[in-house]
Amino acid sequence: MPGLAGSTATFATIEACDAAGIACYSGGQFELGIGRTQVQSIASLCFPDGPNDCAPVMFHGATPERLEAVTGPVTPPAGHVGFGWDAPTPANAV
Repeated sequence: MPGLAGSTATFATIEACDAAGIACYSGGQFELGIGRTQVQSIASLCFPDGPNDCAPVMFHGATPERLEAVTGPVTPPAGHVGFGWDAPTPANAV
C-alpha cells in the first residue's frame, strides 16, 4: 500500500476506509527489504485481521532448491525499535 499511495497518504486512506467501514488490503508485490517490512508493519498495526499477500522477508533470496520456511512466531531482537529487523532467511540462517 505505501508504494501505491505514498507514506502519509497511506495513513489518510486507512483512516478514511476505517471511518467508512471498508476493509483494507495490503500487498507487497514489488517491495523488498525495508519496503516489505513497512508494508507488514502497517498491515499488522492498522488492520491486523485484514487480507494481505505480504510474504515474510525470510523468502528474500530463497530458491526452490534451498527454501526452508520457519513455522511459528519469529521473536524480534531485544530492544529493537522501528520497522523490521534482519529476520532469518535461507541466505543468512546460522
